[in-house]
Amino acid sequence: MSKEFIAELHDIGKLVDKEKLISYQLRGHTFEDFDFSKYKIKKPSSSSWWGQFHHRGFDKKNNRWTQFDKNNKHHISITHIDINKWEEIPEENRYNVFLLIIADHLASSISRVLPQLGSAGKSEGVLKLWDFKFYENERNKGKYWAAFSTEDDLKRMFDFFDKVNSPDEFLNAYLGHLLITPEDKSIPRNITSLYTHIELVGKIFRVLKKHVEIKTDNNGKFLELSGNQAKTISEAEGGNRTSGNNIDKGKWQARFIKCHIKFPHSFVRLQDINLLVRQNKLINSFVDVYRDYVMSYTHSFISLFLPIGMDLRDIFKDFLNNGFFIDCVETIADLGILRSNLDIKIVRAREKNDNQTLTILNKRGTKVYKKILMPNNVSEEIPPHICDICQMQPAVERIKENIREWICDNCYKLRTEGDRFNYPKEWQDQKIVWLKFSLHHGKLENWMQEAFDRYIDGLNGLRDKQTLKDEFRSLACHSDFVKDYLKMVKGFWQRCENIEIMKPIPDYDEIGACKYSGELVKRIIEELVAIHTDYFPDCEGDAHSPVSLSLSISHIKYPVREHWRYFENPKGFLNIRSHNVFENSYTKKEIKWLMDKLSETERESSHFLYKLIGLYDGLDSNVNITVEILNNKDRHPAIYSLYSKFETSSEKMLNFSRIIEETDGITEA
Repeated sequence: MSKEFIAELHDIGKLVDKEKLISYQLRGHTFEDFDFSKYKIKKPSSSSWWGQFHHRGFDKKNNRWTQFDKNNKHHISITHIDINKWEEIPEENRYNVFLLIIADHLASSISRVLPQLGSAGKSEGVLKLWDFKFYENERNKGKYWAAFSTEDDLKRMFDFFDKVNSPDEFLNAYLGHLLITPEDKSIPRNITSLYTHIELVGKIFRVLKKHVEIKTDNNGKFLELSGNQAKTISEAEGGNRTSGNNIDKGKWQARFIKCHIKFPHSFVRLQDINLLVRQNKLINSFVDVYRDYVMSYTHSFISLFLPIGMDLRDIFKDFLNNGFFIDCVETIADLGILRSNLDIKIVRAREKNDNQTLTILNKRGTKVYKKILMPNNVSEEIPPHICDICQMQPAVERIKENIREWICDNCYKLRTEGDRFNYPKEWQDQKIVWLKFSLHHGKLENWMQEAFDRYIDGLNGLRDKQTLKDEFRSLACHSDFVKDYLKMVKGFWQRCENIEIMKPIPDYDEIGACKYSGELVKRIIEELVAIHTDYFPDCEGDAHSPVSLSLSISHIKYPVREHWRYFENPKGFLNIRSHNVFENSYTKKEIKWLMDKLSETERESSHFLYKLIGLYDGLDSNVNITVEILNNKDRHPAIYSLYSKFETSSEKMLNFSRIIEETDGITEA
């Protein structure tokens, strides 16, 4: 049966509950040695079936192919054997299996070929570093990791090889099981969902297949990528380590690129945020066209796996033609060591003067670049007048409502096209709140490594924990985190559907706006804490948090560009600015404590709290506030308790109090 080779199917056996199928004597998660005739089950005939052979090895002692056992000294892994000698795999499918194995290695959270470093046990379900009880909670909902646990299920699985027509059909059919099953049940490899792992394997496989050529010489066939030939997987990848043993140079290299989509535009009028609509459309179009090259993405970030030589400017041409610029960090490395966090590893090696690691990386041709792709058609000199919005193109004078502006044709078209967001009439001459969620990918990389390090430190039965930490590959975990972040933001809007917050751009979930009221701001903050706790209970909401929410409060006539400028650099978990009044950041721990204590304080000492706020506004001094609180600690014990136990300035305490109050006069600007 001739069908598309579906790389994602290679790990379908990880959804089989072998303990409930003991009579079949199943071993491992692949079924290449399964005795179909014995059990009277039809053997699959599609090309995807040969993906089951990705863990093969040759037994020199018994002169036969078998499932590879790295503890058996007589076994040679298929990765070290010339592709022309893979006799048990039909020639037309060897190419697919070769590329599948490389993709499987690249998508793993920890290198598959590390030496034995002890055992910390097995895990039935996936463990998310940011949500340790994720699988336990899913089990409490009645879900179970295994999709195949009966004889009929097993037959259905084998039939599926021949019936399935696309990767998406497989992923959708078993989505619920794939999301809660780990890539590898052995601890600490249990930190990546099987769904994300096989999704990434499929993407990388298809990228390689598109760019790798099959060629022939006098000694048989070989595979060529970017002009470099390989007949074994090991020579294509090179060693999998950046220190110690197994550091040989590989023949094949590729690129991992982190791309931040940015723009120089200043939103002069409210309608100028249509630029975000265009950005969103460009992102979605890009993902449709380059789906397999995209490892993860948000509204403003794309991570890519690319072969050497693929022109980055060309694939981002639509962004550049529309005035966006692309801020990139590009890593080039042998496939054996390429990973999404290799750039961070290199920076840390430089900081520590780790010359041994740096020497090995240099010998292997490893490079890290930071580059910025600038928009097309930008002149070095632009005659007056320059565009008020993008500040990159010659402008035309335009007058509206007796206001003169200089705007280029492109920015003016953006302002006038599509659905326009306007403030409701009842907001006029009122205070408003703009809000924006952010995911900081640099903080995420750092947090992920630190979280993995803590996880390793808390496990028993492991040897050489530092090697495990050094070999952590964050790509799959990063992708899982991004998916949960997007679910969290969508969940926030679902929780807030009955309160008066508007989305200026309907399908852009990260930004919102509302008329100011203390009650509404309090509700927004409460929903933030609740939804963040739902999705990221083990990711501390502090200054190191990858996830943040910023609130910018002002009169409605305050320029929207100033709100956006504030959003560009979130400092903490919750960032609040009230124009001309204050600007503070709060951790999730501080928010919970303040919410609890302020409700008690409001009941007992609300008048004194207002007095303190007025005193601070008049004197702008924490010292005077402290003296006043101490002098009245017996009359107002709730406020004294709040102040004495809060590990930061009284200013932050008072500002938080004023922002969740109903009285608009408290926040007059």
